[in-house]
Amino acid sequence: VGWTMDFEADRLDREGSLRLADLHGKVVLVDMFASWCVPCRDAIPAWGAPRERLGADRIEVVGVAIDGERDMALDFVAEVTPSFPTVWDRTGDIQRRYPTENLPTLFMVDQTGIERFVHVGFQDDAAAVVEARVLELLEHRSVREIRAPTTRAPSAR
Repeated sequence: VGWTMDFEADRLDREGSLRLADLHGKVVLVDMFASWCVPCRDAIPAWGAPRERLGADRIEVVGVAIDGERDMALDFVAEVTPSFPTVWDRTGDIQRRYPTENLPTLFMVDQTGIERFVHVGFQDDAAAVVEARVLELLEHRSVREIRAPTTRAPSAR
C-alpha cells in the first residue's frame, strides 16, 4: 500500500491492450483472479457493482487473469461475463510486481495511480467493505488525506 501501480497487458474482453496509467483520474479496482478460483466467480459481479452504481466516469474495475494459459482465462471470462475490462497476465510480470497470497485479491488504486487499500478473499461482507473504501477514496479531495505515497525504484515491485 502506498506504491504507484501501473502495468500494461493484453485484453481478454476485446482486441488491444490496457494500460493502468490511462485510467488516472478514476478510482480503479484491480481484481487479480484465476479460472480455478471458486470465490473469484462470486467476486467478479460484486466488484463491478460499485462501478455500475457510482458511475464508470468515476470508477473503473480491471480484472487481471493470472492463468498460465490464455484459453483458460478466455473461457472463464466468457462464462462469468464481467461488466468491466479484463486482461491476461501473459508473462506473470503483474503478479510478480503485485504479489497475491490468496485469490481473489483486489487492489484499490486512487485517482493518481497510488495503491491505497488491498482486499484479500471474498466473504459475505466483501462487497460492502470494498464499496465503503471506494467511497472513501472518492470523497477525499486530496489523496494526501488518506496517506502520502511512498516512492521506490520500479524494479523493487
